Amino acid sequence: IMPSLKLIYCPPTRSKMPTWLINEADLDVTFVKCDVSKGEGHNPAFAEEHGILHPLYKGSVPCLIDSSDADKPVTLTESGAILNYLAGRYAPQFTFPNSTGEYAEVLRYMFFSYSEMEAPLWNMAHHTFLPIPEDKKVPAVIATDAWRLSNAHNVLRGDLKDKREFLVGGKFTIADIVVSFHLAWAGQMKNLDMTDSSDVLVAYATKHFERPAFQKTQALE
Repeated sequence: IMPSLKLIYCPPTRSKMPTWLINEADLDVTFVKCDVSKGEGHNPAFAEEHGILHPLYKGSVPCLIDSSDADKPVTLTESGAILNYLAGRYAPQFTFPNSTGEYAEVLRYMFFSYSEMEAPLWNMAHHTFLPIPEDKKVPAVIATDAWRLSNAHNVLRGDLKDKREFLVGGKFTIADIVVSFHLAWAGQMKNLDMTDSSDVLVAYATKHFERPAFQKTQALE
């Protein structure tokens, strides 16, 4: 029996990470588009219509609903939690058993990517183009965040100096999804030159962007 899964998503967001895994694993998932630019997810009627019942749901995406167990449906926010859940329960080929050192390494790369790469990227976005109150924007912090991101990239460059294709265990995992996504985001923000094929970060990410599942993810609107 295929799982009864639903993903609330918006294409140009962190929704791409669980969507990428879903496409890699060919999972049977219902996609529900949520236009966050119009505040659609904050509408209580939207949450009620799609069965999003969780106190941490704040109108953001992605949000996963797993109703395969009708007595204990699972509602998950946060892309990293969704990735870990989907891989652990439905796509184990993209992770490792949770008692292994390899699994710990997968988590380490994910946590590093979220805290050291996404955090400054997200902060820069808030202080530039995201629609937050103008009096809350502090452009002076952008240089500091760019410096933080550059430091994180250099750490990762040192780790990838062996030019390996995958981060952990010689196979494609959810860690590769997260790190590749954040490198692409850095490229979009002009904090990483994605045309520089001599950069080990660019070479690493570009290889994963060639995967059919990523191409399918990019096509989802």
